[in-house]
Amino acid sequence: MVRNMNILEPFLRSCVIQRAFVLVLVLCSCASSAWAKGQTSFYLTSARKAIALGDLGKWETSLREATIAYKKERAQMSFSERNTHLLWIMLFWSKFYQAKSEMPAIKNINQFEDKAALDAYIKKMERKLKLFRRGIDYLRQYNGIYVRIAKKSEVQSQIALQASLGFERDLTNESRDRKVYISFLSYVADNWGDKTARDSWLKQNAKALKAISKLQKKIKQDQRSINNRRRALSTHLRKSELQYRTEMKRYKSRKDVAFWLMLGGGVFIAGGVGLAGVGTFIIVDAESKRTVIPHIEREFLINTGMGIIYGAIGAGTLGIASLVIGLVTNPKLSERNKLILRVQDKYIDGERKGAMSSLSSMNSTTIRPLQPSGHVSAHTLYNGTL
Repeated sequence: MVRNMNILEPFLRSCVIQRAFVLVLVLCSCASSAWAKGQTSFYLTSARKAIALGDLGKWETSLREATIAYKKERAQMSFSERNTHLLWIMLFWSKFYQAKSEMPAIKNINQFEDKAALDAYIKKMERKLKLFRRGIDYLRQYNGIYVRIAKKSEVQSQIALQASLGFERDLTNESRDRKVYISFLSYVADNWGDKTARDSWLKQNAKALKAISKLQKKIKQDQRSINNRRRALSTHLRKSELQYRTEMKRYKSRKDVAFWLMLGGGVFIAGGVGLAGVGTFIIVDAESKRTVIPHIEREFLINTGMGIIYGAIGAGTLGIASLVIGLVTNPKLSERNKLILRVQDKYIDGERKGAMSSLSSMNSTTIRPLQPSGHVSAHTLYNGTL
């Protein structure tokens, strides 16, 4: 006996080692798949932290990684996860380009040493404007996704959407104001050598230049204030994220309860039908053997069959009740869509109420159109540029 155990010991040990190895592989596989599945959330959280720090490099890197991860993971995501992540990605990109497109200090003409310095400044302003417009494009996509979800959810109150569209209009106006300022600088650069014509044109556009001067004051903001707004944005986004997770857990819990109620109801109904069949078979069989089996035995079988049928009726009734309750309590798709919108509404409402402002260092200021002199036409100044 001992000898046989000694023979089996290496075999048993190898089996234990193999099973332990397989278990480790399974656990590692589960961990890696869980990590892969949550990369979008991970990088969005990283981007949110970068927003609070004002770290544009980490902000951009995290967003790029989040965008790549989203494209890989969206097929495995639920509807709510897919749309929530997409909304945050569009919003974060919009805020990133607004932050990156912050205008340099507006300068007066006499602050430029020569035409080359003015030309370099104009190119810098044009690059900033291009980035700013990319931010508007992302905000426009954000609003488009919001509208699609709202239509599917049949949401009647769209106050938050109107506020977000208002942000888009404000940024569009700001883009126009920037272009007007660049057009003004371009005219001065084109007429750099003609001081008389330039001075005459400046006098004709004194009102517009005053508006530009006001714009300059708005741009010169304390860096601490800008950082505070970024931290406020990050905090607000974190609260919105926590709200989404909390409400999503409740939604999934209701969904799971409804699923098990419906599944249990279906099982009870199927079991009731099966029991009813068994009871009916016993009764029919007993009646067919009326002349073969004793009367007492036949009565016992019939009573047994009837008892089974009554039990089947009870099981079926319980199953139907469970199924109905599951169907009634099962949350609809529109509720899931509204959950997504509620989280976005909380963010938009906070921005609308002034809890935070745009990350751009310049608020929208409407500048009246510059009046061109005889040296430049309105068509040249405005056509295709505003």
